[in-house]
Amino acid sequence: MKRLLAALMVAVALATARAASQPAPPVRVAVLVDNGFLVGAAVNSIRQGLQVLVDGLPSSDEILLATIAGQMRIRQAPTTDRKKLRDAIGTIFVDQRSGTKLVDSVMEVDERFLKKANLAAGFIVIVTTDGPETSGDRTEEVNRWIREIVQRGVVVHAILLSHLEGRGNEPQICMALTRSTGGRYQSIGAITALPDTLGAIASVIGQHPPR
Repeated sequence: MKRLLAALMVAVALATARAASQPAPPVRVAVLVDNGFLVGAAVNSIRQGLQVLVDGLPSSDEILLATIAGQMRIRQAPTTDRKKLRDAIGTIFVDQRSGTKLVDSVMEVDERFLKKANLAAGFIVIVTTDGPETSGDRTEEVNRWIREIVQRGVVVHAILLSHLEGRGNEPQICMALTRSTGGRYQSIGAITALPDTLGAIASVIGQHPPR
């Protein structure tokens, strides 16, 4: 009996040691940025705001950066390397020819980089305009997807640059995403407020469990 207990204690100790040696699953933040034609000169403030967001997030968080005008483009795959992210932010320019594919982009990013990954937590941060959404009508599919990300605990935060006087349905999309997942939605009329707004979102993410 004593030998059995000793063997069990050794097995438990080994299992505990192996578990402790395994790296904890990361927190991943996917940042999607509208660089369509309505952005215009605001792109400089967007870059500045993204720098504030990246600098404000915990250094252990993996961050992905994508632009969503025309064809969604991954500017930087998930990384904790802040220099790579700062360099990627510098590559963002306005695509004068394209509208925004918000729905297509956010669903693709989730499928590729959040859903299939072993994560402690997943977040999506959207910076967009109220311009035309060119993904097409996917209402039923989007509703199913929203229910799915809610079950997985993904939180969506969104900032809408409303001063650009677009007439698209992106405000409704962003409000549905943030309200369903418990994230923040903010419409700002002054582009100079963007850095502070993104800094506040970084702070909220940084305080979110399981930290």
